[in-house]
Amino acid sequence: MSSGYQQIKKQLIPLIKGAPIVLVCFVLALFLGSMFIRYSSEKYQSMAKIKLDDQKIGFSSNEIYKDFSMFSLEHRIEAEVELIKSPIIIEQAIDSLSLDVQITRVGSLKETILYGNTPFQISYSGQPLDRTLSFDLSIEPSGKYVLKHKGKSVKGELDKPLCFLGDTLSVKKNELKSDKRAFDLKGNYQVRIVPRSQMIAQIASKIDVAAPDKETPIIRISYVDRNPKRAADIINAVCYAYINDFVTTKSRAASGTVDFIDQELASISKNLSNSEKSLESFKTSERVVNTKQETETGLREISQLRVDMINLEINERAMRDLQVYIDRGNYFSETAVNFGFGDLVLTELVKKLKMLNDEKIDKSTKFTSDSQQIKAIDTKISEIKRYIKEAVKRNLNDIQIRKQGIQQSYEIQSHMFDELPTREKEQRILERDFMINESVYNFLSKKRIEAAILANSMISFHRVIHPAVESFEPISPNRTLIKFVSGLLGLIGGIGFVYLRKLVAAKVVSREDIEKKSALPFAGVIRKKANISDFEILFRTFQMKHKLEKGSVVGICSSNKLEGKKYVASNLSNVIESYGYSCATVSFADSGDDEKDSEFVFQRNSQEIAEKLEDIRAKFDYTLFIAPPSTQDVLVVKVLELSNLGLFIFRANRTGVNCVQEPDNLMEEYNLKNLELLLNGAHKATNYRGSYIGTRFTSQSQRKPLITRLRNYYNVYMK
Repeated sequence: MSSGYQQIKKQLIPLIKGAPIVLVCFVLALFLGSMFIRYSSEKYQSMAKIKLDDQKIGFSSNEIYKDFSMFSLEHRIEAEVELIKSPIIIEQAIDSLSLDVQITRVGSLKETILYGNTPFQISYSGQPLDRTLSFDLSIEPSGKYVLKHKGKSVKGELDKPLCFLGDTLSVKKNELKSDKRAFDLKGNYQVRIVPRSQMIAQIASKIDVAAPDKETPIIRISYVDRNPKRAADIINAVCYAYINDFVTTKSRAASGTVDFIDQELASISKNLSNSEKSLESFKTSERVVNTKQETETGLREISQLRVDMINLEINERAMRDLQVYIDRGNYFSETAVNFGFGDLVLTELVKKLKMLNDEKIDKSTKFTSDSQQIKAIDTKISEIKRYIKEAVKRNLNDIQIRKQGIQQSYEIQSHMFDELPTREKEQRILERDFMINESVYNFLSKKRIEAAILANSMISFHRVIHPAVESFEPISPNRTLIKFVSGLLGLIGGIGFVYLRKLVAAKVVSREDIEKKSALPFAGVIRKKANISDFEILFRTFQMKHKLEKGSVVGICSSNKLEGKKYVASNLSNVIESYGYSCATVSFADSGDDEKDSEFVFQRNSQEIAEKLEDIRAKFDYTLFIAPPSTQDVLVVKVLELSNLGLFIFRANRTGVNCVQEPDNLMEEYNLKNLELLLNGAHKATNYRGSYIGTRFTSQSQRKPLITRLRNYYNVYMK
């Protein structure tokens, strides 16, 4: 895991070294983003909310309005949304605002829309425009102005009319209120006079009307404009135009309904009056008060007459039976008297007659039939019998008379229903006509009252619950987003540039870069700004690995100049001498002057290089033979052939990757031996074998304070 962490740090080394570049790109990107925000056109959004009336629980559920459903439809939110966006509502909103003339002040870097605080007013009278009229206006301090349109210039003066395109145009200075600062009229302006149809289309394309929830009767209206006050004014104007349109439409519909009901009431009133007169005439002529009650009364009378007739017949039968009984003359002796007649007088007489008869029987035991007592009782019995006979006769006559009367009444009552169906039908027709006219009249009268109330009440069932206000924070450009994106792009651009530069440069950086393209053994590394310890380790490596004896020659070569051959030779020579050995340095030059006793210079065209080198080897323990660049001179082959060990130097961040195979090509082509590779200027966080081990190599294992460690990191990775 530690190795993986170090590898990640190794990959981040170019980024760490290029941190100033990344920082510059980041700051520059933020600056450009700020300039874009500063000079770009700002857009502001205003929003309003309208609550629609709910006929179930809303204000219109009041008793006055809930029965007025025949004149109103149940709203649908989608329909209301489309109505708000319709040209009719937008046109009504435009009527309350001054949007036909749009004035923009043109600056050197930015344009500002003037609305509500314009220093002058432009009026244009003429034929209605069919397309947008645009022109430039330049106002001078003297009060004069220059109007430019399609390359033509026209001069005018403030507060004076000007003939423009065949019509009259005037620019009038606005008198600002005392609480406002004076506005400098001098400047350049762009004026657009927009026809009504285009204004409607422009607002309709930019307005956004939506319902946040299909179940909630609330509509959200938003509008985006470059001027915050104009955006708020347009939204509020649309909202109140929608409310006023609802009120006007409702009132107009109710007024029309009142007029219609008045006309219908006049007609229905005449029909109702005629129905009343016809029904009155019919009842008068037919003597009808209440046909139903009269019919019920007649039926009850007929039933009663029938009952009375039956009772009379029963009494008559009883009387006749009594009469027959009396006529036989054998009552009280053989058969009993029939009391079915039921008259109280007759009953008393029969009782008295029975008593007299019983008395006669009692006295017959004492007196004879010729005695005065018996005769007196017989006389009384005869008188009572005669009275009973006369009474029965008279009752029979009375029953006959009553039967005739009942029969006549029954005949009369039974004939009264002969024309009843026809009379009821005619009466029902007249009553139905009357009831229809009466119900229609009552219904229209009630609806007229309700319609009159609605026509005279300017009440809207919809209301604005959140009016639009002027926004102070623009939605475009998005400052936070632009700064974030610009900073992110700056970081990405800086990082990309750092790694792209490394990729395009294609330089050798580490041991891995060399081993990927070369099969030669790796001798070691010399770190950047290395101390003498790196050369000591390199010399000890030569001694242990190659067993160099006294008199050995080490050839030092590279593919190009400035690879550090002399730097390596000089420091390596000092290390060898510090170990008590003598060391000579041999190089090539155009002249053959030696600078020191241990430094020798051979001419490039010398034919005695081997002999001279042999003499030097005999005098010194070690000889460092510096060859010219292999890409410039073939003498490098001669140097390597005369050397016991060859060092081919690559300088980190300078030697191109394409030069890594140069020593392999030399060995293959010239059959060279004992050639090893040396990396010069390696990163400080590598060890003597060229492996990256991070800052542990430089900070060793001692725990140091944070500031010391940060300073160490800076020295390792930034320098």
